[in-house]
Amino acid sequence: MKTPKLITVIIAILLSSNLLFATDPLNGKADNLADMLTEKLSSNVQLTDSQKIVVKKSVEEFIAKMESADKKLTDSDKFNAKKQASDEYETILGTILTDDQKAKFKEKGNKQKSK
Repeated sequence: MKTPKLITVIIAILLSSNLLFATDPLNGKADNLADMLTEKLSSNVQLTDSQKIVVKKSVEEFIAKMESADKKLTDSDKFNAKKQASDEYETILGTILTDDQKAKFKEKGNKQKSK
């Protein structure tokens, strides 16, 4: 289960870097980011068309929750909201990926860790 956490951390870093330096960070590009991340995952684990739809929707929801978390007043609230969004995204991925896809995903994550 460490690999889904890795992808979540990568997504969080990508979003956070944009959110820190822009007034309208995604500037209407959340759809493009969701498409990009969905295609990246699909190229790694060969998602089916129905899985792509669920993953894209999940990524869009994740992005919205991360943006909402950045509007929280305290750092603790932000952290907790982002952690909850990450956990929910990981759970969704865990339920839609097959065992073979999970193995490929984990393998890909391990290769990235070793670089």
